[in-house]
Amino acid sequence: MHTLKRSLKNLGSAIIIHFQRYHSANPNARVAVSKSLDMSRYIPGAGVYSLCSAIHHKGIVSSGHYTCYARARHGWMHFDDQRVYRISEFPRSKLDASTVFIYAQEPS
Repeated sequence: MHTLKRSLKNLGSAIIIHFQRYHSANPNARVAVSKSLDMSRYIPGAGVYSLCSAIHHKGIVSSGHYTCYARARHGWMHFDDQRVYRISEFPRSKLDASTVFIYAQEPS
């Protein structure tokens, strides 16, 4: 288990989190990722951020393919090169195995 501690002072309208999975002893380990972050726990008045996009890697460390999931007006979209799919819900299995997460601040 890895623990990351950082000192937060200010937050903008988006938070980008990048897990460097392939530098880990277990690059295929699942990470419990929340669909929302209440940052007021760390910075008073910071507010809530909701997941709006995630980048997912398919394949192995030395070879593979990246796709992106992004929140849209009516559900989620899955971007895979020239193909774009509308999906009703972000697949939990893909969420826990993604590498980059983008959270947007909810209106206060």
